[in-house]
Amino acid sequence: MQIKKYGGFYIGRYEAGVSVLDKSTGTFKDSVIFNGKSLNADVTGNKDSHNWVWQNTDYQARNATMTSLLGSTYGENKANGNIVVQADAIPYYHADYYTSREMSRRLYENKSNVKSGLATGTQWDVMMKYLKDNGVVINETNCDWGNYGDASLEKLTGYYTNLVDSSIGNTNGFKNCSEIEGKKEKNSWILLTTGATEQVKKMNLYDIAGNLWEWTTEGGYKYNSEYTTEQPIPDYNTFILRGGGFSSTYYGCPVIFRDGGYACDTYTSRGFRVALYIQ
Repeated sequence: MQIKKYGGFYIGRYEAGVSVLDKSTGTFKDSVIFNGKSLNADVTGNKDSHNWVWQNTDYQARNATMTSLLGSTYGENKANGNIVVQADAIPYYHADYYTSREMSRRLYENKSNVKSGLATGTQWDVMMKYLKDNGVVINETNCDWGNYGDASLEKLTGYYTNLVDSSIGNTNGFKNCSEIEGKKEKNSWILLTTGATEQVKKMNLYDIAGNLWEWTTEGGYKYNSEYTTEQPIPDYNTFILRGGGFSSTYYGCPVIFRDGGYACDTYTSRGFRVALYIQ
């Protein structure tokens, strides 16, 4: 109905955030709290060979206990508060699929005229067509306008955290980008606050490419040993992520790229974007 009325749909200009910058003090105020914990602080958990954090369920927000295909049980909601969709916010990194859906739904749950939800795969496809139709490069070649590991960025006005600490592999807190002279060097893994530079904006959308992989409601696939990789079979417990992340390459994972993930898994590089629905 809203597409017929308005000729389109509403999507968050920024990735979903958990903490907002108070410019008068240079500190972040948490909008979402996780049993006394904050995503503004360090994240701890298991590390893979690249020394960055994989599974960590301290920052989940679900409306029910979930069980994975392998039988692992993940607990109920640990979060209080609502996400924000604005510039200079710490994005909701370490989000799993269920958390992304729950926090997207919760944003406008008390409003009678609007509702919110996790962005769909179709909405992402429409965004890609919108970008392409307006001359934005969305394939491998020259798709280096986002916060990817192999891309450099300049004129950073936001905050950053470095996720390649060789000793612990955790975030080292969010620091003003002035400390790195407002530059993000090529071949470095840095997570940025939302809208940290105009370089990551295309058609008024920020961080569509890079920064965080974004969960969508699009169902994913699994591969069975009885099948070849050209014959994926649907899997109700996997969902599609879009856009690439700070540890991805723009050449291998450009903005149009699809990746699948198990719904219960969290990674430092996974977040989401909210869509708005007018009733």
